[in-house]
Amino acid sequence: MVKALKIQLYYKDNEALEFKKAQELLWQLQRETRSASNRAIQMCWEYNGFESDWKKNVGEYPTKEQSREILGKSLQGVIYDRAKQDAPNLITTNLSPMIQIVTGKFNSYKKDILRGTMSVPSYKSDQPIVINKKNISLECEKDENGTAEWFFTLTLFSNIGVKNFGLDKNSFRFKAVIRKETAGSCYSILERCYDGEYKISGSNLKYDNGKWYLMLSFAFERDVKAPVLDKERVMGVHIGERNAVTCAVADSKRKYVINGGEVEAFAKQIEKRRRNIGQASRKHSKLCSDGRTGHGYHSKMYPLKKIGQKIADFRNTTNHRYSRQIIDWAVQNNCGTIQIEDLTGYASAELERYKLLKNWSYFDLMSKIEYKAQEYGIDVKKIGYAELKRYCPDCKSLTVEKNDGEHGEEQYICKNCGQIFDIDYAVE
Repeated sequence: MVKALKIQLYYKDNEALEFKKAQELLWQLQRETRSASNRAIQMCWEYNGFESDWKKNVGEYPTKEQSREILGKSLQGVIYDRAKQDAPNLITTNLSPMIQIVTGKFNSYKKDILRGTMSVPSYKSDQPIVINKKNISLECEKDENGTAEWFFTLTLFSNIGVKNFGLDKNSFRFKAVIRKETAGSCYSILERCYDGEYKISGSNLKYDNGKWYLMLSFAFERDVKAPVLDKERVMGVHIGERNAVTCAVADSKRKYVINGGEVEAFAKQIEKRRRNIGQASRKHSKLCSDGRTGHGYHSKMYPLKKIGQKIADFRNTTNHRYSRQIIDWAVQNNCGTIQIEDLTGYASAELERYKLLKNWSYFDLMSKIEYKAQEYGIDVKKIGYAELKRYCPDCKSLTVEKNDGEHGEEQYICKNCGQIFDIDYAVE
């Protein structure tokens, strides 16, 4: 089981380098990480074009052996060699896992990219620096009052970087800044990582709102006291049209519903805010202070950037809550398997009828459901939308058909057992 902890870092290597200079070097590594990531994506896309041309001429895609013979090495090796040129100051043990993450992301979304339902991934200036677990050192020191203080030494620079920047070592030392409201859980996790009970995994160093954060990943064995769930007992999850999420257990009449009204309310609020900012870009308004109106378009549009971050934070928090509720319901009902409709490849227009998905990220919600399910050993299975809509949880047959109710409302009726469902009926 792998989880992550967000920890603010404060640079404490002042004897080696001043804070301002250290900040500039970290920004440089961040720029190089972005450049190398986009280069890797570009080469994956170009290789995909090469594979298509090969198939047109030969009738089949090239094998790994043929690809290696043409390229002289594996595709991963070719990308790695080229990315090193874009990130010469970044230590190679951090560069290698970064390339694996980027190429893995491209391969995961490749079908959707080719269908045209998803754009080719790209990385922006806030791209985090990937850090290999071997390059993370955790230390604990006691202050004069006996209180534990935690420090991280992160190995970041290649030999070339050490030489280019005139450094005497390839690492920076940071002090962990622990917030009072999360101190208990943070200290507990750090102590377990320090004692070896938790194993530190590959992590990210991220710059956000003027501060540096370590997204510390750690692995541990699942608690043996966690309930052993029945794999034959299945809970269906339907991303709904009327409700955001509807869940039901196959042998039970009880439903679990997440209304999702907060998502719609948030979307309306954001849309209104965007319209107001658009108006403020064309004329002075109360949204645009005197200090901002005289400094050009980018200064006026700064609130849009803040809105983008607000949307990302709200989506992340809400998907965490929704996925946790889904998993908690499965555990409460002793369900060892979750079945959820696979909407991969659906175009945006097709998802408009879904209350949650028309303004949301299906992929983000699915990933959170999957990794939370691992904590309890729950299997997550994706099944086709057409098959899901025809499945009757009562008689377990594919005989459900769409029909109009007595008052013209949309409903579903099982032709085998006669059971009637509404538009958001859940299935096994």
